[in-house]
Amino acid sequence: MERARAIRPDFRLTDDNARAVVEICQRLDGLPLAIELATARINLFSPEALLERLGSRLKMLRSGARDLPARQQTLRATIEWSYQLLGPSEQRLFELLSVFSGATFDEVEVVAGAVDTIT
Repeated sequence: MERARAIRPDFRLTDDNARAVVEICQRLDGLPLAIELATARINLFSPEALLERLGSRLKMLRSGARDLPARQQTLRATIEWSYQLLGPSEQRLFELLSVFSGATFDEVEVVAGAVDTIT
């Protein structure tokens, strides 16, 4: 709410928009940077309109505050920066796990075991 009001001082959480705000946060997995990048659009879109546009998360969250380091201005840049910090076997595991959405721990262990076998 603080970030939304910094961009649009008249923004208020109401009974009409609360559901959309909650769903935006849920769709963004509660990730602070993703929520902040989405909030940066509150001056362009209502929460309901923003929620409709979140079908393509990384595309929608392309640009953020210009006063942040480049690696924090977009969700894509943050992921890329983090990926580059990984070692080769960690990068391979990241690539293998990227196909999962809501994987179980057992499934992750199978994939991680395959990486141990490969490396």
